[in-house]
Amino acid sequence: MSLSLIQLEDSETVTKFEGGRSVAYFCKQKPVRVDDHLISQLKQAAERASGKNVRVCLHDGPEALFHDMVILERNDQYYRAHRRPNKEVTYHMIEGSMAALIFDEEGHIDDACLLTREKNFIYTVNADRYRVMVPVSDIVIFHETSPGPFVGEGDSVFPTWAPDGSDQQQAMAYTTKLLEAL
Repeated sequence: MSLSLIQLEDSETVTKFEGGRSVAYFCKQKPVRVDDHLISQLKQAAERASGKNVRVCLHDGPEALFHDMVILERNDQYYRAHRRPNKEVTYHMIEGSMAALIFDEEGHIDDACLLTREKNFIYTVNADRYRVMVPVSDIVIFHETSPGPFVGEGDSVFPTWAPDGSDQQQAMAYTTKLLEAL
């Protein structure tokens, strides 16, 4: 076995956390290799995750000062616009397609583009900009980097103009409207 090979169901190489909005696997060791085998494991983990998104965190925990993640998200969920004060984020596409939308303070779209591995495959958002990334394909897999640590709900600021997700029909109608901007 290679030192950099990660097995998602092996407690020697990862710590699994299921308490959040997504299932997270935190890598216990470095180096870490992201290859087709790891992506296949990520998809298998998503099948077992009862509708939750799944992420492989290449860092060792939420308190890490740099967050480096490979994330699988589904397009049947609502993703609320938010901003992260003092945290620039970069997205790098691996598989599928995802809409990137950036807003001004009133909720008007300042930028919208479709991210795919073939075109527009890296997208960086500066800190304090409202943003939402919406999976367009059934699943999307992307690499996300941002400063840590993750401090929970206080890490994101949500605007009043974006639905909070408590009304699923309203939230999905809003998402459909956003995707029309592409």
